[in-house]
Amino acid sequence: MNNPAIEEAFERAGGRSKIRSSLKVSKQTLSDWKRLGYVPSKHCGELERLSGVSRRRLNPDFDWGPVRSKSQPAEKAGA
Repeated sequence: MNNPAIEEAFERAGGRSKIRSSLKVSKQTLSDWKRLGYVPSKHCGELERLSGVSRRRLNPDFDWGPVRSKSQPAEKAGA
């Protein structure tokens, strides 16, 4: 499955070598992501941070609804 967001993230993050080092994954792993058309959810946040490409674009089939970034304040109880 083709997902152009993955290649875009690789380029914007400074290349595959930088991603492999930052995420501590192999060359084969990056090739698998490209071939499968998605980045596993456990790596999406860091790749989003490195590249600026949304985790929703990196793994569009994952339910990102309940996920909240650390920068978003928690909702107040009773609100």
